[in-house]
Amino acid sequence: MILIMPNNPNRKQGNNMIFAFVDESGKPYPSEADVYPTLTAVCVNSDSIKEITQRLYSAEIKTFGEDPTFSRKLKGNDMINFRAVREHYQNRKIYTDEVVDIMEIYEAAVFSIVMTRPDYNPYYEPELLPNEHRFLLERLQNYGEHCKKDVLVIYDKIHDKDDGRIALGFKRFLFTHGSGRQYNHIVELPLFVASQTHPLIRFPDLAGNIIRKYYGMGFNKNGKIPDGVFEEWLVELFARIAALSMRLPNQRGGYDFGIYEMPIKYLIKKGD
Repeated sequence: MILIMPNNPNRKQGNNMIFAFVDESGKPYPSEADVYPTLTAVCVNSDSIKEITQRLYSAEIKTFGEDPTFSRKLKGNDMINFRAVREHYQNRKIYTDEVVDIMEIYEAAVFSIVMTRPDYNPYYEPELLPNEHRFLLERLQNYGEHCKKDVLVIYDKIHDKDDGRIALGFKRFLFTHGSGRQYNHIVELPLFVASQTHPLIRFPDLAGNIIRKYYGMGFNKNGKIPDGVFEEWLVELFARIAALSMRLPNQRGGYDFGIYEMPIKYLIKKGD
């Protein structure tokens, strides 16, 4: 695939890029089981994509065996649960630890918007980018500025209707919104890929589920002590993921935390 980049005088010609892989872990709806759904991005240097893909493939084959039909689905929700620390399911824990190892080796950067399940269905204005996506894009723009590189945003493909809504809102935000028009490090062409065809989507899927579980079990509150092997492992995983997140300066003169608990007021209630 060849990307034709828009003419932007602030971009260096011929430099490598940052690939930001994005995945949702849960939805902010009252009917959802998760109290803290997340929208997570994991950023890696484009020069490292081939090596990372090879390492992920090797880790999968070593842990789970061959998959000649490519039908295996290694979802983060299946990896991050109590079963993973039981003897019969230890391969899930082994694989999860190795994937996080790979993220650390290649100095991936993690950004996540943590939402709170509302007691109403949030209203999403047609053709506008939801607030959680705006907050995530702001962090990706700041990371691009920090690295002096462009950021290509790559979403996990859900289904055409949702993907189309996000793609339209993404472009409208960058082209028409006062803040979005200043995002000179975000490539104006978001991509959508299936996790079965691009294994790096597993990075934000796994990281997002670690964050979601950590918040959901109350470890974001002061004084919560892990009880048992699974909770100890979860707290350790979150500490490793949090170490990959960054607090970066923003356009308002302040700082944005890499893992951000978004106030529920930003999940718009219709009529407000």
